[in-house]
Amino acid sequence: MSFAMDYYPNQVIRYVQLGGKDKVLSSRSIWVCACCKTCKDRCPNDIDISAVMDALKEIASEEKASLGDNLVPAFHESFLSSVQKYGRVYEAGMLAGFKLKTRTYSQDMQLGMEFLKKRKLKFLPEKVGQIREIRQIFEKAKAKERSR
Repeated sequence: MSFAMDYYPNQVIRYVQLGGKDKVLSSRSIWVCACCKTCKDRCPNDIDISAVMDALKEIASEEKASLGDNLVPAFHESFLSSVQKYGRVYEAGMLAGFKLKTRTYSQDMQLGMEFLKKRKLKFLPEKVGQIREIRQIFEKAKAKERSR
């Protein structure tokens, strides 16, 4: 995902080390990170960069860091909300939540309709069998966040 980042993962780490908190929190890089652990696997210093990116996302959310636009954090919040509710991403619901948060109601409407016609988006959500366990993970994360 580094091709879509404004700062490469190693630059994010360096900014964190040098106290460039505002620069990092207002960057797209922390939100673009897919947490795939590829950076960690390739890092010669064995830094878990995805864990750092996750922590930076949380800090940016708490501090309401300015990204210049609200699309990336709104997408992130919509994504997590969908996973918490259904145990997986319910794309149509996630996109509806995203559109409401960003007030971009009609943008991409035609594309969405095409996806529905071709059955690339499911109209109704599906829940996973272990939804309780997933919700417990979210509750533990919220409890940990409140205890900070």
